[in-house]
Order: sequence, then C-alpha cells, then structure tokens
Amino acid sequence: TPVNASYQSGVTAPSGMTGSAALMMGLAGAITPSNTGNVLIMVTGEYGSDDVASVTTLILKTGTGTAPINGAGTTGTSQLTKGLMFPSGANRNPFSMVVIASLIVGNTYWIDMAIKNTTNGAVNLYSVSISAIEQS
Repeated sequence: TPVNASYQSGVTAPSGMTGSAALMMGLAGAITPSNTGNVLIMVTGEYGSDDVASVTTLILKTGTGTAPINGAGTTGTSQLTKGLMFPSGANRNPFSMVVIASLIVGNTYWIDMAIKNTTNGAVNLYSVSISAIEQS
C-alpha cells in the first residue's frame, strides 16, 4: 500500500511586504505527492497592517521548481485567495487558508503565500504554520 505524503512546518514572522502589488512571502513549504495527488493544504497564522481599515489580500500559491524568495513577484498557481479587512493598525488578526489541491504524483511542489494591501501600507505575517497532507 502506498504511503501518502505529508509536510509540516512552522515559520515565525517572515519579513513583511509594503505596497499594493502582491509579493511572495518565501515560506518554502514543500511536498511531493506519492499516491493520489489530492493534497490538503492548511496555512494558519496572524496578519497585521499599519493601515487602519485597509483590505489585505492573502493568496495561497503552489508551484514547481525553485521556491520563491521573500519579496519576489508572484509566481505559481493560486489555490485560494482571501480579502481580509484589517480594522486597526494596532492589532493582529488570525487567518486560516485551507484547500484541497490536485497535484501531480511524483512532482515536488513548493507552498507559499503572496500578500498585498489595498494601500501602500506594510503587511506582516506572524506565527505562520504550513501543513500539507496527501489524501487517500
């Protein structure tokens, strides 16, 4: 019986991004599906912005090849996009992004996030955790 692939990582506070263009966070999660290619991906953590009442967009991305670095332009396949209202620059808000991605068995995929703000304010992520579990 084939063993399903899994991945778990905790990344604490990658460098934040500034501006209204989406940029990659450089989280460098990775998984190589070995059985079905159906992979449950969960990314959780907290986000914060220095802009009051701005909308922060979080984009869960996957791709093959070299994983993007922190601050790189967007690349890969968007698996899920969430626009989140940030009510105050003094708070952190929790986020979770969960998706089942259909990936090709035997290919190695990176897992990352891109973020942007509706204004040119800074967006930061804190206590980010990535879990990826291939489904039977």
